[in-house]
Amino acid sequence: MRTHQVENFSGLNILVCSKQGPYRKASDDAWEIMLAFATNNHINRARKHYYSIPYDNPQTTPAEQIRYDACLQAPLGIREQGEVKHKMVSGGNYITFTYQSTASYKFEIFEKIHSEWIPEFKDSYDSSRLSFCEHHNLEFALLGGSILISKVYIPTFSEVVKKSISF
Repeated sequence: MRTHQVENFSGLNILVCSKQGPYRKASDDAWEIMLAFATNNHINRARKHYYSIPYDNPQTTPAEQIRYDACLQAPLGIREQGEVKHKMVSGGNYITFTYQSTASYKFEIFEKIHSEWIPEFKDSYDSSRLSFCEHHNLEFALLGGSILISKVYIPTFSEVVKKSISF
């Protein structure tokens, strides 16, 4: 069992690169564009937070229709360019917990969000907001194959959730 908590999240202005297709390919393609955008725009990536938004359950959505956003915290004054757009992540209460995987298996997080964790919290799940992940060491994990540490956010109506999460 993993410990979770309910956090009040204030919202977030992010840059996103959206791709569609199987999570592995969509993720790789989106991150390639996002990281190139950050380099070309002289964004200090070491001081920014990385996020991902997995929209669909890969067990119930055809692979070619799966939607994925690679996201980077937006610095003030940065403009949209090409496939990189601005998006606001809504604030409110979120069930949060930390999940660890290898970088090559980060896609299991997305499957678990939609097939296990959202159904587990269905009584308090707020489907009007997006679930998302904050990746604490994404670039290092992608380059070196180390453990990827992600904080998962699942929107909730509740201030307290009394269920446990299974891993």
